[in-house]
Amino acid sequence: MAEPNWGLLQKSNIDSETIEEAIERIVAEHNADPESHLGSGESLQSHKASEIIDHLAESIIEDKIADGSITSSKITEDQIVGKDIRTAEDVGAGVDGVKMTPSGIQMYQGGEKKVDIPTSGDPFFAGDLSLNNLKYLKYTLQNNWVSLDGFTQYTTLSATIIPYMIAGVLSTSNSTNSLANLSTWSMGGNPGLDWDKNSIFQTRIKLSGYGDVITGSSVYFGLGGSHEYGFNQNSQFAVFYFNGTTLYAKTSSYVDSSYETETTELDSITLTDPHDFEIRIIAGVRVEYYIDGILVATHDDYVPSSIPSYSFFWEVKTNSSNIRGMFIFSFLFQQEY
Repeated sequence: MAEPNWGLLQKSNIDSETIEEAIERIVAEHNADPESHLGSGESLQSHKASEIIDHLAESIIEDKIADGSITSSKITEDQIVGKDIRTAEDVGAGVDGVKMTPSGIQMYQGGEKKVDIPTSGDPFFAGDLSLNNLKYLKYTLQNNWVSLDGFTQYTTLSATIIPYMIAGVLSTSNSTNSLANLSTWSMGGNPGLDWDKNSIFQTRIKLSGYGDVITGSSVYFGLGGSHEYGFNQNSQFAVFYFNGTTLYAKTSSYVDSSYETETTELDSITLTDPHDFEIRIIAGVRVEYYIDGILVATHDDYVPSSIPSYSFFWEVKTNSSNIRGMFIFSFLFQQEY
């Protein structure tokens, strides 16, 4: 006698549903029941109650998480390192906002960078700053053109030095060798320039002449030097020098009983327009020269040392019978205490 297919048998004489159909129906009902396996000790209840719910690694992806549903306290208690965090997408020169990246923190406003705090180097701030207190960490002198008190003035052949409200103005007469020299005495280096300390000198100037012609002039400005009768190159100094046609960076130091000089010819700029000049002394190592924030020369062959006679100065002189001038809009001198 052939054995019957058990799954195809009716459940009973009064129910035509086969055993296989009944099993499929019961399983389907079980799967559709929201209370399945939720009883105490059953699988889903145990899964929900577990301290750690195990899923396939990297199986939870972005579209499964509602926007704003993860708070900062749920991210991590550890430090967050090496990430790119921004207040808007692509914050930068064309997008305003703040960004924090592995290289530092930057803020852009109106398409311009207003704050730059790098992970190494000096921070940069532009725009208005509101301060309750300002404490200088270095000896600091800034311009005040209300008077020339504290400056040493030397002029020849009717040259003049006048402190206007917005600028100090040095002007020669139309006589050859007419000279105007404005300088600051270092008072033995305390306070004042000490070559053995890191220092910064910044000044914003422009040159002037009739019809903006400035040939036939000799211009010096910078740090150090001797100025009893105008700038004397037989001394220690770090200066910008214009000979009437070409601009130079010059550094001089006393070496083996004589003065040695390092000179760099600089690219031409329009000196009748205002420019920002800066000289940085890295004591005993090098002298750096900047124009409008750009490094234009580095001198390390002859770095001045010891205390000079003068801190900083400006000088304009005629080499022909023409009036030449210099507008000094601002200056800043800083040195370690």
